[in-house]
Amino acid sequence: IEKNRERPFFLYLAHPIPHTPLHVSPPYMKDVPPEVKEKLTKEDGFIDYGTRKKLFRQAIAEVDWSVGQIVAALKQHDLDRDTLVIFTSDNGPAVGSAGPLRGRKGSTFEGGMREPTVAWWPGKIPSGRVCNELLTSMDLMPTFANLAGAPIPDDRVIDGKDIWPVLAGRPGAKSPHDRFFYHAQNSLRAVRSGPWKLHLAKSDSQGSSTTPAALYHLDTDIGETRDVAAEQPEIVERLQGYADAFEEDLRANSRSAAFVDEAKPLVPHETNPG
Repeated sequence: IEKNRERPFFLYLAHPIPHTPLHVSPPYMKDVPPEVKEKLTKEDGFIDYGTRKKLFRQAIAEVDWSVGQIVAALKQHDLDRDTLVIFTSDNGPAVGSAGPLRGRKGSTFEGGMREPTVAWWPGKIPSGRVCNELLTSMDLMPTFANLAGAPIPDDRVIDGKDIWPVLAGRPGAKSPHDRFFYHAQNSLRAVRSGPWKLHLAKSDSQGSSTTPAALYHLDTDIGETRDVAAEQPEIVERLQGYADAFEEDLRANSRSAAFVDEAKPLVPHETNPG
């Protein structure tokens, strides 16, 4: 931030905590109970996940401190009113509770896929406002590009949309997504349109049994506890059609993964002689 304060910059900071195996920096170990510290000294090459879970509070505190350092640096260099800050996550919790949401990390229930996001830009984004529109991290790239006046590639499908009108709180601004698709690994597992979310039917690994499709109305059942598929066959058919068309589009237009020939680190580093 300091080195680039005189020119536009993009900073992406991905914290390794509170991802497992939980760990914190020495200053945040001081509040850890002595018995927990003692157990951690006995790991001897094997991670004691059960004990490390007890570092969760300290891990969150360290992330909070780190974000505060970034905000303080922006204010110090008078950049806070010229900088959009996004704080978000990549999935639901692996441990603990997702509150009223069902499921956790690895699941396509809301507890695995939905996470809170904070957008901060003094003078541009109204403070204290809560937005419940459907947005996705895929929207960040086109949003950043449009704000910066950068061209967006037109030779490929870009699934994200510009969500600046929603972030800025413009009157009547809505989610740009009329449908949204949920994947588990490489499999399409669910589709959402408005308040309706359909979990697709799936077979077990042997194909001997099938879990039937399930439909939930998220506005009235955020915990996905009441399957109303039998009561809403037309909604099920419509969302299943969206899923079928989406999978067909993927088969027809998927691209191979990107690779870099002769990759090399851009930041010098010392190798471990051991």
